[in-house]
Amino acid sequence: MSKPSPVGTVMIAAARAAGRSLARDFGEVENLQVSKKGPADFVSNADHRAEEIIYSALAKARPGYGFVMEERGIVEGTVRAAASVRNTYYLNFGTDWKTDFTIGIPSDIRRTMSARGIDLA
Repeated sequence: MSKPSPVGTVMIAAARAAGRSLARDFGEVENLQVSKKGPADFVSNADHRAEEIIYSALAKARPGYGFVMEERGIVEGTVRAAASVRNTYYLNFGTDWKTDFTIGIPSDIRRTMSARGIDLA
């Protein structure tokens, strides 16, 4: 098996820590505190704790990165570089294109985003 990238290693460690927290909380299900956030949509304090563990680990390891979190929502990041190659627009949130998080946005998606007022330029 290949070794995960540095970002992958951070993500795996964060997921494991959040999993340990959830296992602890759901092991004491009689004490689980749950609230309703919408019709048939429930969230527990355990969910919030697990998300906070993941967010804290990722934000510490990669300051300036953006995240989409279930409870927290969108956490805006800082795009450090952008490039267009063939029909794809790339956004990089780190300093190294090969090892940091990069997202590729195909031209058709970029047009849709532009039509909705989201400018990547």
